[in-house]
Amino acid sequence: MKKLAALLLTALMVFSVSAALAAEGSLVIYSPHDADPLQAGIALFQAAYPDVKVEYIAAGTGELLQRVAAESENPLADVLWGGGADSLAAFKPYFQPYVSANDGVIADAFKDAEDLWIGESPLPMVLFYNKTLVSEEDAPKTWEDLLNPKWKGKIAYAS
Repeated sequence: MKKLAALLLTALMVFSVSAALAAEGSLVIYSPHDADPLQAGIALFQAAYPDVKVEYIAAGTGELLQRVAAESENPLADVLWGGGADSLAAFKPYFQPYVSANDGVIADAFKDAEDLWIGESPLPMVLFYNKTLVSEEDAPKTWEDLLNPKWKGKIAYAS
């Protein structure tokens, strides 16, 4: 089921930008996701637009967002597929509004109010800790708890 959902989301994302890109002849996708689930959607796109070259560049969200910022005067990517809403919000100045042709079937909860991004999978942001290093009583319970100086230098966060 996850592979089917990834295929459908990829096809929706890629086909929604197809008309403009077909005229340009290329589509550059930056994504922190593994390419395997996207390949079927990319193959569908390439079957519909055989003259459009698709380039897929995979890296971590933080690395890709830094790349987007560095390329802001001469953007190389057409689509950034993936990354958490918190990460995307921090880089809002580097995105352009876009309303998909499929906008009507996407719930507002999954869209940025300024049309800068469309969410593809709601993931919870959770706290977890090493029980051998931190007791249950001492463990942070909220994001605000992490502001306590005792956690300085002891927090890891994926980028």
